[in-house]
Amino acid sequence: MAATIRNPGFDDTSEWVFDGIACFLANYKGQFEADFSLTGDFYQSNIGTIEGGVYDVTFTIGGVAAFTDVDVDLGGDSVHIGSGEGSGEKTVRITAGAVDTLTFSFASSSALDVMTIDNVSIEMIHFETVSSVDGSFGSLNLVWLWLKNWAMLEAADGNFVAQDGVAPYLYYVKSYTSDKWTYKIHGGFTFDISAIPAGAKITGVTEKLYGQAKTNDFKLFEGELGLYSFNPGNKETYAVGDYANIGTDFLSDTTYTYNSWQVHTVTPALALNEFTYNSTGIAAVQAALDGDGLFCHCCRELNYDVGVNTPVSEFDKTFRLLFHGHVAAVGFRPTLLITYTYISGRGPLIDGSLAGRSSLIDGVLIS
Repeated sequence: MAATIRNPGFDDTSEWVFDGIACFLANYKGQFEADFSLTGDFYQSNIGTIEGGVYDVTFTIGGVAAFTDVDVDLGGDSVHIGSGEGSGEKTVRITAGAVDTLTFSFASSSALDVMTIDNVSIEMIHFETVSSVDGSFGSLNLVWLWLKNWAMLEAADGNFVAQDGVAPYLYYVKSYTSDKWTYKIHGGFTFDISAIPAGAKITGVTEKLYGQAKTNDFKLFEGELGLYSFNPGNKETYAVGDYANIGTDFLSDTTYTYNSWQVHTVTPALALNEFTYNSTGIAAVQAALDGDGLFCHCCRELNYDVGVNTPVSEFDKTFRLLFHGHVAAVGFRPTLLITYTYISGRGPLIDGSLAGRSSLIDGVLIS
């Protein structure tokens, strides 16, 4: 019995017929329809090979509800959905130990059942990595003749860098008199994401920073800290000149003030400060993945450092937030969690009995 493939992307009436073999998804999402004509027909779809990891597989079971079962297999892991669970959208969590093939298997319970598996999407739960480099860089003015007002401090050359410490500065400013400043220091981070397979599409990014300490004795400067782009001269070894390489792309809508920044030195959960990346941040991580696999960013203050406002200086006051660096104890290290979609290969739809019809809808035919 022949199998039929229909692709409305070309012509709603166009059909390609093969001897019992049809092919499946050309993209991450598509719609596959299996029309069973005999009780007990068995269909199997090898969607494609994917890398080892934990995945959420989302799909919709349509058509009649009276199916016998649906099995989603990924290598040695399998999730079974029984007929009693009904149709509709399903999400199953499944684990690949290495490079494995994702397979759907299903069977009808009635001679004339029509069942669909629609809108298949595969999302890795997360790729998790600790920063490979972190540290602080900025401008220090410790001699009276070097003291600067805020505008001069922002335009100054960098002369300070400290890398891979246990408790680097996330942000540090210090005033000397009513119009002079001595410090402005930024925290910087590099994450190696090159283990994510080439061609993956980043769908979400979350960053976890763990506060180590904080100080603020200003009366009028609370600070609002956010994550921004950063393009160091050497992504693996920061230098004093990187003070000039801080960027203006705002990577996460999450910000922290002195009061909201959590700190702890014993319990990681009490020190957790979490940033959810916005579309700009996700695009920046994607660009890093498509490039050299090293993603960098820094921390800046929104209102005065990035903004056009000038803070009120006070005599000998300090604002600083510190974080646990990547050489800190396990559980406290800066961590980037990335979700992405990825399919590296595609296989055929196999009609085990050669007694049915199958269609690819809203996809692209692969011969």
